[in-house]
Amino acid sequence: MRPIDLDSFISALTTAFFLALHLASASQPNSPTPIVLPFVNIPRADLALRSDVEYVFSTTNLSSSLLFFRDDLPQLTQIPPAQLSLFLVDHNKVADSMAMFPSAKVVGVIDHHKDEDLYRDTANPRRIAVTGSCATLVTDEFLAKAVNQATAAAAPGSASDRTVNGTTVALPDWAQQIRVGISSVVGLLSKYVARDGQEVVQAAVERWAQNRTLDLSMVLFSEDLGEGQGGYQRQILVNPMSASVGGFTAALEAVQEFGLARITVADTETFVKRGGRAFQQGNTAMSRKQIWPGVERILTQTPPDANL
Repeated sequence: MRPIDLDSFISALTTAFFLALHLASASQPNSPTPIVLPFVNIPRADLALRSDVEYVFSTTNLSSSLLFFRDDLPQLTQIPPAQLSLFLVDHNKVADSMAMFPSAKVVGVIDHHKDEDLYRDTANPRRIAVTGSCATLVTDEFLAKAVNQATAAAAPGSASDRTVNGTTVALPDWAQQIRVGISSVVGLLSKYVARDGQEVVQAAVERWAQNRTLDLSMVLFSEDLGEGQGGYQRQILVNPMSASVGGFTAALEAVQEFGLARITVADTETFVKRGGRAFQQGNTAMSRKQIWPGVERILTQTPPDANL
């Protein structure tokens, strides 16, 4: 078992907080909301030996009563196995101490240690990258989701809201339905490629689309680089996943209102062959709410008409 440190405590608490918010907002009326318990795999008595953790708790008005420890595991055996799921942070393999829950499903992993290559079929997100702290990955993962949700909430009921998590878009003139997912990410695509490499970024985008059975996924990147460094910028990654959207990328690029200019920072042979492209967005005033109507219009026209 890996050492439990302050990073582990912060990651567990933060992840539990964001998961609880997400599950509460996603639950149906009159249905029970799942309970999220931040678990730290040490005896409760050992907390007194971790002065850094106690200091952070005391200065932030946090209570250790928020946490579950190894001593509390017997209480969890009362939960029906089918109702118990695990979300791993600061490690990516279930500890031996959890052997009493053999059927517990690992539904998420965020970690910064060596990848044990487990739970690829169940964990979403499954984010493992070498960084200084797991809390960095936790923050990046949930901050991006929070920004995306806040953007959607700004215009309730708008067409753009329907793209969150890849909602089906019905095309009345086509023989099938097309599923489109649009995600917003803080930070430019070029930053993530420089940090993780083209293959890692492409694999993550493709896995996101596959997990949601999308025909087309788009990731919108934005970042304020500051005065003298380029200012506020936007980039778009277009990722076709099926032949039904084969002409979409070219049609999108031709929309003058978006001011798209090709960039090759994320290009791989497989990605480009599939029709994937990355763009610098010249018109930075157009957020996801403004981009979506143009996307929908292209997809519902046969043949696609770029003159919006």
